[in-house]
Amino acid sequence: RSKTLAKADTAERTGKPHESIKLYAQAGDISMKLREEYKASEYFAKAREIREVAIQAVLEAEEKRKREELTARREKLEEERREILMRADNAEEKEDWARAAVIYKEAGALSVDLGEKKLAAQFTAKAKDLQKRAKKVRKERKEETPSE
Repeated sequence: RSKTLAKADTAERTGKPHESIKLYAQAGDISMKLREEYKASEYFAKAREIREVAIQAVLEAEEKRKREELTARREKLEEERREILMRADNAEEKEDWARAAVIYKEAGALSVDLGEKKLAAQFTAKAKDLQKRAKKVRKERKEETPSE
């Protein structure tokens, strides 16, 4: 049992929780065979404790990975939105109102994905204004063109 406990302790200290759990459980089994229930319960408790710590470490690592993934995704979406807004500005400068409206709608949808509802509403409102302007310009051009 002492060799098993020494191996269990070494495994725990060297970051091998699965091996350590198995060895402490073996020490518990040996203690039960020796009718040392108190020692057995101590070793089984140690195995449970290590298991809980290992599970917690896995959960924390997974949570950290997800946070990093979300941060990277958010940064990508924000960069994408910046590029979309530059395209929208270019379309506005060229007075291509219909194209600018479509692009601002994209920026609005991306803002929703980013959880920025106020910005999404602003981009959607701007898109609607630009659609109206495009419609007005089309109508004016139609009126200027004489019918034959």
